[in-house]
Amino acid sequence: MMFINPSNRLTDYVVKKGLIKDGPLTFLDAGCSGGICHFLRLYEPFLSGLGIDPVVGEIRRLKASEKNQGISYCEAFLKGSSPSRDDAYTTMNPWSRFSSAAAMDKIRLINPPQKSLSLLNLWNAEKLSRVHLTLDQACLQSDLRGADFIKIDVDGPDYEILQSGEGFIRQAPTLGILLEVNFYGGAGTGENTFHNMDRCMRSWGYDLFGLFPRKYSMAALPNCFEWDCPAQSVTGRPYQGDAFYALDWVASAQVQKRLSPLQILKLACLFENFSLPDVSAELLIHAGKLLPKIDLGHCLDLLTFSFRQGRANYRSHMAQFEKDPASFYRSRYQDHW
Repeated sequence: MMFINPSNRLTDYVVKKGLIKDGPLTFLDAGCSGGICHFLRLYEPFLSGLGIDPVVGEIRRLKASEKNQGISYCEAFLKGSSPSRDDAYTTMNPWSRFSSAAAMDKIRLINPPQKSLSLLNLWNAEKLSRVHLTLDQACLQSDLRGADFIKIDVDGPDYEILQSGEGFIRQAPTLGILLEVNFYGGAGTGENTFHNMDRCMRSWGYDLFGLFPRKYSMAALPNCFEWDCPAQSVTGRPYQGDAFYALDWVASAQVQKRLSPLQILKLACLFENFSLPDVSAELLIHAGKLLPKIDLGHCLDLLTFSFRQGRANYRSHMAQFEKDPASFYRSRYQDHW
């Protein structure tokens, strides 16, 4: 999740003022090995939710280390709501041709098995759960009746899992959803591909607000890895990525009718969390009259500070844009930003 915002001043303000104490942010993290999404901790103590993962030892560790009584964990594989189709897993997968795959094979040869597990993140070599649940079943079993934010990243039939949670997602409704997506595959309507997920999300009333592709170089000519592990490269073909979908309150009259002031405020914070302070500002300006508990001017200043590094408040920032739009050109960045 490379587009997570390192500066979350609006969220900090909302939490410290206790503006969401009557409705804490709720979440569902499907594929929580390594811990729930880090930015969610910004909402504590007003945070509750569920983490799901099939790795038995990891769920045991997360339960033992969790200090928030509102957060629970479920040991299970997630599945679709109907028997898996032939095209549920994406076809035309180029993984075996990547430098990452070649590097993993070499690392296995020169390292002992246990060290290889940690170096390569081979979760499927660990002891795994025998429980299989749909998203709706897992939420019902854990008494999670709604989630403001959902993340799905299970390295499997993510698209089927997403579809299995339609009732849960649309009933609440969920405000924002982070999905791992595939940029390869065929034209099958059931394939776990970005184009199918995008069509599904839009049919449910969500818009795409963030997309971060991960590139992989071919083994025929390996390029530098992005991190100190055999994963994505600095150049290469887009293989997978993270896609952030959310409800667009400003554009949709239907969404405006459904969301409460508390949900609007949490949606504005989620936009900030995903490095979209401009979208957050637009939402607060249009919905400001419904949010009497916030200081709108101060909130807009906080959002402006996130990318102006405290050098300008909202009013002066907008005045500069009105006076000289060319000052926002990249070539003049150092002069004003």
